Amino acid sequence: MTLIHENAIEHIIPALKYSTKSIKEIAMDFDFPNVSFFAQYVKKYLGMTPTEFRSNERQKN
Repeated sequence: MTLIHENAIEHIIPALKYSTKSIKEIAMDFDFPNVSFFAQYVKKYLGMTPTEFRSNERQKN
């Protein structure tokens, strides 16, 4: 199961970094039932919400 989550996060990270899609659209692309669950999932594995992750990445560039 860990490999599944690692693989999902490996695909979610570039979507959050480089896509102009909204968080909701990305959540839908990855078949999450809603944005809230997607945000919880990302926070669990990345230690921050999708919005926080995007903000951090933009500050780095």
